[in-house]
Amino acid sequence: MLKVKRTGDIVVKATEVNGNRLENPPSITIIGIPAPVPSRSAPVASIKLTPHKARRHCGDPLTITAVAKDANGAPVAGAKVTCLAHGDCHPTNPLATATTDANGVAIYTLSANEPGIAVVVASGVDATGAAVLSNVVHVYYEGHHPGGPHHGHYRDGDRDY
Repeated sequence: MLKVKRTGDIVVKATEVNGNRLENPPSITIIGIPAPVPSRSAPVASIKLTPHKARRHCGDPLTITAVAKDANGAPVAGAKVTCLAHGDCHPTNPLATATTDANGVAIYTLSANEPGIAVVVASGVDATGAAVLSNVVHVYYEGHHPGGPHHGHYRDGDRDY
């Protein structure tokens, strides 16, 4: 989890994949971390996204679950959680906001029509008004969307897609 006191861009650099250290680690710039919006949203201390990583065929949706908790580790109901997806696979729903339920859960659905990698991060607001960022989820899209051409490729460890 990252805690950010200001809005703007953040760079995430992958230095290891599946326990293998990368020689030329790629970095992804997450542009425009959403500004905390003064609202009646319940404050959160942490947000955890699951699954941590996933593999999908282009066009297949992935449900990502965000769980918001307070400083004592209890679920936070009524918190606004914004999910941001970015990647060379061109996510079809790159920005979405949901309100957590009684169990502190918000759901985000991601899909992409191009092969590649999507990086997803969620944000919320803590009691001081600062942005709270979740862990990062990596989604690997492979193959091609039915009815569409196969574009591009990506490399995961020793495998090319």
